[in-house]
Amino acid sequence: MEKDNRNKRSKLNIVIPSLLLVVVIAVAGMGTATNWNVNVQRMEQSMTEQVENHVLTLHDELERQFAVLNGYGASFTKGDISNRATMLANVARCAENTEFSMICFAYSNGDLYRNDGVGTNVKERFYYQQAMQGKSVIQVIDDSPIDAESRVGMAVPIMIDGEVQGVLLGLYDTEKFQEIFEEAFSDISYLAYICDSNGKYVIGTKKAVSIMEGHSPGITQGGGFMDILEEAEFSVNNKAQIAQQMKAGVSGRAVYEYRGEKRHTTFLPLGLNDWYIVAVLQENQIYAQAMGTAQTSYQLLALLVISVLGIFAYLMFRERRIAINEKKKREEIKYLFEHDDLTGILNEKSFQNEVKKRLPEIGLGEYCLVFLDIYKFKLFNDMFGYAKCDELLCA
Repeated sequence: MEKDNRNKRSKLNIVIPSLLLVVVIAVAGMGTATNWNVNVQRMEQSMTEQVENHVLTLHDELERQFAVLNGYGASFTKGDISNRATMLANVARCAENTEFSMICFAYSNGDLYRNDGVGTNVKERFYYQQAMQGKSVIQVIDDSPIDAESRVGMAVPIMIDGEVQGVLLGLYDTEKFQEIFEEAFSDISYLAYICDSNGKYVIGTKKAVSIMEGHSPGITQGGGFMDILEEAEFSVNNKAQIAQQMKAGVSGRAVYEYRGEKRHTTFLPLGLNDWYIVAVLQENQIYAQAMGTAQTSYQLLALLVISVLGIFAYLMFRERRIAINEKKKREEIKYLFEHDDLTGILNEKSFQNEVKKRLPEIGLGEYCLVFLDIYKFKLFNDMFGYAKCDELLCA
């Protein structure tokens, strides 16, 4: 019975750690498999939150620039408007005190003058028409007035006595507006750029421009977001849905593969015009972060495996110690059962068993059995005491 229990315990000491090791490896494997999806979801959520914050930052900065232009526009009088020299002086002062590379003003007939006096007519321009309707407008002006350079323009109406008397136009060089955009999106690890609701590229961070020009030539030169989506293979959303969302002025996300690279993209409206901020998280960025997380998971797995093996080794060591102790205990019990407590020699029963075992070995040979008895040993006990007599028997 005791042997059966010992065998059962030994099996459990092997089976339980083995099952525990299998469970640990299986859980770790499942964790590694799900880690990728969790990482993607976490990074997409983080990217969306960051983009929302950066969009607000950029929105606030542009609103501040609109406020500057509106402030200057509100300071003009009808007398100022009627005197071109005065207006040129005013816009020259504006140009000196703002971040705009150039400031122009336009009359209600469309005649526009730069702060240095050079003029042209912009009556057919969209930004002028919108501003004359009392709206503030920001847009890329591919052939800006006067010098035909591509610039980002911010146009506001000049309001006097509640009526639009003209338009004030602030122009950014492309490099300067890119600096503003770069500053708003300075701490991001993903690609970010601006496009309009038709997907046409406006401007991007230097990192985005560098990667797009190297990976997608032409996108930054008249192309755009929709050109990328035209070639893409989608996992989430599709080009038609994205185009519809952007036309409706709502935010969204898309997952697609473009020229062998999987991308996770978020797009949010800027809220000032039809511009969108497009943020792109590349698969290699997710992979890099996932591998960092996986490395920690692998280290934890190694620690768990070592712990399980340590438990296994401890159980085996304990089982061996138990077996040794039980054997020693059995031997001690057997010794006590077969020997005299005082002298340590075989007791009568064990002596008889030993004789029975050895007689067949002797066969027909001679042997001698000596029996000793100490006559009246009780007298010695009475005279010298039991302790001394016990010593005598053991001597």
